[in-house]
Amino acid sequence: MTPRVLLQIDDSEDELFLFRRSFEKSGLEGWQLQSACGGEEALKYLRAAQSEKAAKPDLVLVDLRMPIVNGFAVLEWLRGNMPEIRAAVYSSSELKEDRAKASALGAIAYLPKSEAVSVTEFVRNWTADGNPAPALEASNIQRP
Repeated sequence: MTPRVLLQIDDSEDELFLFRRSFEKSGLEGWQLQSACGGEEALKYLRAAQSEKAAKPDLVLVDLRMPIVNGFAVLEWLRGNMPEIRAAVYSSSELKEDRAKASALGAIAYLPKSEAVSVTEFVRNWTADGNPAPALEASNIQRP
């Protein structure tokens, strides 16, 4: 069985490293993690996936606050170019405006960075149609 691909996008090398370690220790099976450092690198990866030169992600986990190309721009690009790919926001921002904008751009969930365990839980229980599995309904995962 081909593993599903999770693309994590963050401008912090430290965050990418810590998430990778958490991902590897979580015991998640059936997933391959790809990382992009910043929005520019993410769009480069997604364009390559669009032309089948890179693995197409099944799920994108994107930070909002990044320089040059922020997470909103990535969500907008996905919506216009690869709308079949689901995206969730993983951010330290608690602003209601950010949640509303992310939702309007198609984000299926808003995960606080302060709760790294919830991200692993989200990925473990995520379903391909973008709906939360029953285990997510009772969790602290926040819908945008």
